[in-house]
Amino acid sequence: MLKARLNSESGFTLVEGLVAGLILVIGILGGVSVFDTSRRESGTGERQQVAQAKAAAELERMRDIPYAQLATDSSQSWVSSGQDGDPTARIVNGSTPKLKVSSSKTEDLVRLAGSGIKPYSPAAQVDIGGAQFTASVYRFVSWRDVECRVVDLAPLKAAFNTRINALLTKVASVNSRTTSLLSKLVGGILSLPLLSNFKSDLQALQTTMTSLQAQLNALTTAVANLNELDPCDANLETIKAMNATLDALSPALTTLDTALLNANSAPNCTVVIVTVVCPTVPVNTSTLYSTARTQITAFRNEDWPGDVQGVVTSLGQLSSNNHTHNTKRVTVAVVVEPEDGSGPFKPVWATSVIADPDAEALGG
Repeated sequence: MLKARLNSESGFTLVEGLVAGLILVIGILGGVSVFDTSRRESGTGERQQVAQAKAAAELERMRDIPYAQLATDSSQSWVSSGQDGDPTARIVNGSTPKLKVSSSKTEDLVRLAGSGIKPYSPAAQVDIGGAQFTASVYRFVSWRDVECRVVDLAPLKAAFNTRINALLTKVASVNSRTTSLLSKLVGGILSLPLLSNFKSDLQALQTTMTSLQAQLNALTTAVANLNELDPCDANLETIKAMNATLDALSPALTTLDTALLNANSAPNCTVVIVTVVCPTVPVNTSTLYSTARTQITAFRNEDWPGDVQGVVTSLGQLSSNNHTHNTKRVTVAVVVEPEDGSGPFKPVWATSVIADPDAEALGG
């Protein structure tokens, strides 16, 4: 009986053993594959974090650069690999190189020859938290053109026109006194050096006043053409400089006009026999003429026509249609080289907008 039961028990055949082993191997290989995929994904995530940390550090370093020096060194060029996703693909070449910041928008690159930020650092070892990685760094500085709510300039224009008209009135007065003095200096008494030199000074003054009058008229036109103001482009320093020029011109014209008035009021020099005599009563004529000459020289040395022309130029730059070059954008792209199948395979970007701390923008 016992012998019969023993004979009926059967074990694994060879085929069954092979099948079981195959199933086990397949299971082990599947586990290894999952582990390998997990390891690669973990490595990719680690490199992504490294790239982000490196980009943030580069961005912070660029933000510490003084605003006026914040630019890309134009004497160096970006190295382009020509591969998809290369950061240099964002550069649009032309007469003014631009950076493509979106699918539809570009910004002019801020560049300084021989100075500024190094635009590209080739692949090199980067130590982040004791781990070594190979990374390339790309740096861009572009003008972020901000458009702000425009300001109604009617009150400012009215004030400017009042001041310009007052200056034109003073210019007309100076011209009138200059013409009157020239008529007094008749040819018969011009042998006296003082009078001959005074005549030359008055003629030179006429040329200066003609130029000044033309610039004041140009300023009137510039004021008329300015209808709105962009606070992001305009700044208080520009307005202050314009006002300072007009503020200084007014008393300068007044001083000159007074000197010419006194010279016109002086008694005429006369010819006595063959000698030119300038009266000394009530005031010495030669003294008044000399004072007028001094004021003419001082006025012409200031180059007021050029200064007013500068005001005209500054006023034109305040146009609300000009939204360019008012704020800088710094952008960094970091590419970490893949190792053992780990990425990232795309650049990691970081950007920040920086306004001029000294601009004192009207918009605050």
